[in-house]
Amino acid sequence: MVTPAMGHLWSPWEITTEATPSQPGTAEHICLRCGETETMSVPYTGHEPWTWTRLAGANRYQTTAMAAQQAYEDHSCKHIIVASGQSFPDALAGSALAGVLECPILLTNKLKLSPDTKTELQRLAAPDCEVFILGGSGAVSQAVENEIIALGVTTDRVEGPNREATAKMVYLKGVEFDAFPAGGTIIVATGYSFADALSISPYAYASKTPIILSKKNGSLSTETKALIQDTVKPKRAIIIGGTGVVSQASEDWLTAQGIKVLRLQGATRYETSSDILRWEMGMKEGAAFEPEIVMTMDGMGVATGASFADALGSVSLLGREASPLLLVADNSKKNREATQANINELVKTFAYTMTKGYIFGGTGTVSQKIENWLNDAVE
Repeated sequence: MVTPAMGHLWSPWEITTEATPSQPGTAEHICLRCGETETMSVPYTGHEPWTWTRLAGANRYQTTAMAAQQAYEDHSCKHIIVASGQSFPDALAGSALAGVLECPILLTNKLKLSPDTKTELQRLAAPDCEVFILGGSGAVSQAVENEIIALGVTTDRVEGPNREATAKMVYLKGVEFDAFPAGGTIIVATGYSFADALSISPYAYASKTPIILSKKNGSLSTETKALIQDTVKPKRAIIIGGTGVVSQASEDWLTAQGIKVLRLQGATRYETSSDILRWEMGMKEGAAFEPEIVMTMDGMGVATGASFADALGSVSLLGREASPLLLVADNSKKNREATQANINELVKTFAYTMTKGYIFGGTGTVSQKIENWLNDAVE
């Protein structure tokens, strides 16, 4: 597979020679900036067919465990991250730390260690495994931590007095592992609405780009500003969502610090998701800067945009494979049309580069209809 080179803005692949049952064809795309052309081989039509793999457990904790099982071998993890499966901000902030540690994020009920999570912890943990618990006892109780310790692992709780402060502490924990060097890129997202930020989490893992959370009104707290100015000192910032979730004042403040800002947004969460995916693929025209890692559509995932748990559970797998996440829904005409358009424009366009893809959640969240659309797109 040909990966778009950095610094180029590529048009979608176009078939130049049709494949036959016995011979591959070719496809090419053109850099919209310089006119350079890249060519790839299109698999012959007799290649082994594939369909999307649905990872759907009886609950969110089992679905998350199933994703980890696809990505990590038994007793291979020196670190594991555990976060609440009943709220999203801590797990979201942990995406980049998981990338740094090359470890999964598992979700749990906040009051009792979920059975599927317990089983997966036992399967994954290497000797001397350390489990990072994100958030205070209101997010993941002391009782849950005690159950984890009883499995024979050590724990380290990473917490702050609120979700923004916990994200800061997650960042500082990454610094302890010589990650997140000053002068890099940060992701700025709201900690109060999950829809926009979910789609960027696999990229945060793959590129080890820390996530900074804004306040409920879209502003940056005094502590967060101090962290950015004094410690992070980023050169680039990716803002996720419109000014309703990360305010224009926050963007202006970042720009005033000499930080180059890119805002990824759409009129809906599904348009925002596709805007993020285009940028991750190096396909966003007029972007202030290019992705540090170009994500690959091979092994991409889809999850509902109506709830957060399945999308969060995908990070362990998609981030490890540097594959993007697309949010989907068909519960209204508008959402159905947006989902069909995204599948046709993005998935179908890159079908020739794909050998696998994942659906997270059961048919109650990602319908059989959407699965059929996805399978049709890669035929």
